[in-house]
Amino acid sequence: MEAILLVVKTGIKNGPPGNGALRRDHRTINASWPKFWQFKSQRERITVKVFVTGGAGYIGSHTLVQLLLAGHDVCVFDNYCNSSPTTLARVRQLTNRDIIAIEGDLRDASLLTRALSDFVPDAVIHFAGLKAVGESNVLPLHYYQNNVSGSMNLL
Repeated sequence: MEAILLVVKTGIKNGPPGNGALRRDHRTINASWPKFWQFKSQRERITVKVFVTGGAGYIGSHTLVQLLLAGHDVCVFDNYCNSSPTTLARVRQLTNRDIIAIEGDLRDASLLTRALSDFVPDAVIHFAGLKAVGESNVLPLHYYQNNVSGSMNLL
């Protein structure tokens, strides 16, 4: 199976401060990946519709910025239990792009199914998970329902 190696020049310095060296990230892309992730120039880039669960969280919101700046369309599905809708307003300001935002819980299978069928995504990125270790020991059933049952609903 053929693989393509991408070398991305980043602004993060590698080595001692002040040496001016830039780190290069080496990423291997499998040739069997969908073609919309592979493009040769800005002109050939295809817009992808991406459904992002937990998109108002820290990692999700940073991912949204990159997706929107790359020209993709996004739909955020979040219950805002560890985040805020104001995060999405900030993402809109930073990118000058609109976001479809649905307030909902992954455990609500009918709402999730309706959101997916209305948006018809090309890709799904799942960030809607609870992760606090101490709280997970106190509320294990809640964590199981959200992280396992919610993920199964998404599948």
